Amino acid sequence: MDITENREILDGLDRRLALGEIDLGTYNQLKAKFSEQSSTSKDSSSTIVDAMPKKARAIKCPGCMAPLPASTETSQTVVCEYCGGTFVIQAAIDEMERIKSDIRKWLANIVGDVGINTTTDEASRRFIFNEQLLPSLKMEADRATEIHNLLRFEPLFTFPLLNHISSSPFHTAVQSTLDSNKPVDKIKTVIARAQSPEVGIFAIGDKEKAELYKLEIQCQEAIFLSNIRHQLLSYTPDGIQKAKSNIQGLKSIYNRLDQFKSAIDPSLKNFFSALLARLNAVDEAITILGTLLNSPEGIMTEHVSRNLESAAAKLEQAISQTESAGREPREQIPAVEGTRIDAQTVNLLAFCVKLFAQVGGDSGESFNQFLESLGEIVDYARGPNADLQWLFSFISYLAIHMGHEVGESTAIAIYDFSWVKQKIQGSKHSSFLGGKESVAAKKQILLPFWVAELNFSQQKGVVFKKGQSASSLLFLEAARNNGTCFAIPIADPLSKQCYNATTSSKGVGQSTPAIVPVINANIALSQMKSFISRTKGYAGARVKLLNMIYLPSIVARYNTGKKDRIEVLLRSASIRVSSFALKKVRLGTKELLLMQ
Repeated sequence: MDITENREILDGLDRRLALGEIDLGTYNQLKAKFSEQSSTSKDSSSTIVDAMPKKARAIKCPGCMAPLPASTETSQTVVCEYCGGTFVIQAAIDEMERIKSDIRKWLANIVGDVGINTTTDEASRRFIFNEQLLPSLKMEADRATEIHNLLRFEPLFTFPLLNHISSSPFHTAVQSTLDSNKPVDKIKTVIARAQSPEVGIFAIGDKEKAELYKLEIQCQEAIFLSNIRHQLLSYTPDGIQKAKSNIQGLKSIYNRLDQFKSAIDPSLKNFFSALLARLNAVDEAITILGTLLNSPEGIMTEHVSRNLESAAAKLEQAISQTESAGREPREQIPAVEGTRIDAQTVNLLAFCVKLFAQVGGDSGESFNQFLESLGEIVDYARGPNADLQWLFSFISYLAIHMGHEVGESTAIAIYDFSWVKQKIQGSKHSSFLGGKESVAAKKQILLPFWVAELNFSQQKGVVFKKGQSASSLLFLEAARNNGTCFAIPIADPLSKQCYNATTSSKGVGQSTPAIVPVINANIALSQMKSFISRTKGYAGARVKLLNMIYLPSIVARYNTGKKDRIEVLLRSASIRVSSFALKKVRLGTKELLLMQ
């Protein structure tokens, strides 16, 4: 047998190992045999190769390097259960051959003729690995995963309602990995090199093997994480199943790190244990989400919400594990934040399930239909900077708001309308040409406001100003995103009512319709601070946010026979709310009022 024939057989062995047709032990034995013998007939060589023990094919997906389903027909078309790509088996084989050829060229450029069929001693191979191969692989892995590393710990869970806010970390992560063909090609190259037997022969000890496997994790993780986010975002049964398959793939590569536990930093093992805990909890939440979105019948809301809250609690435990793992802040902090957002999102879904029960979840409407209706309300209520925190607050307030209407929960509310008659009469206008207005009360309604204590220095004097401590209550409209604030003195009768109401909560909406609040506490505090910073007389004021309170108001119509006007009146003359229209929306069996 000449050198060319011998090389063809050796290359054939490489191909069969790459395809998973022989195991590594058989490969090493035959590689050594054909490397040593000087001549063998081609026919007998083929017979030997054909007689080698076979394994199920493990052809890799050309799209994401995950194993493709086993097949005996090279012309068969298969679908990758991880990335969803559709490929002909032969095309996948050809891609692996191309990668294999590239590996040989790359290895030859770095180490020359030293390889699997040479007699280089172990010390030399270890040196070559640590000084030449590993630095090159690390550099290529870092370059290939540069974008993905920035998104590594971003949220892994979402559901359709988050599509209705202007900003969510999950969607940001997905948008950042949309054009990922070139980065994925680079990642595939590093994975193939790290998994190749030609490189593996230089990883002599456990430490070297562990370093090589950490590079595999770095690259495979990037692909799996990207697949999880993209597949989940489809919200289809197929997409959710593929997201779960990628989670299983990711858990598998994390678990295999245990075989190197004696050669890795204990903090790294603890860290991956925390990441596994996060994946397990997210996997549970995604399973529940799939059931919610794809069940045409009613659901056991209490059971489902309890299981979601359990998954969120496990995510909180994963946060504690991450914080105690002992890793550097550059890894620990993003991992904690990403897990925390996952926990918040799972809790938000649990809130939505409870809300679904509250609005007639047993009435025949599917959870998917409920989410669509809720999304329309969110679209209507959200402000320009609506984010996950705002959405969580809005859904929470919405649940409480509707709970008030049936007496299931309480809020701070004032029901005193005794001032109405005097107020609407005192607000009449008259003119020489138009005469005196007539007035009719159109509707009593409860308006939500955020209330804060405002302590400031009231300045007197012209030249030498002197400060005198003063205080007021500051009110912010909570039913629309206009940032309108009103300050009323402590002596105002409404102030006393508000202070008294905080100790005696009453149900909202039981007899008087109430408008849904859309402003959360953080936004309210920010808008209040903005108000005092631009308003004269409140220099150095301190704002202490108290609570949300529903105030009684009257919508009155004034008429002179020639002209109409609408006034929204509250007891305090210091609060002047501009007129508004009401939009009635339905959520399940409930009707809600939103302010336009």
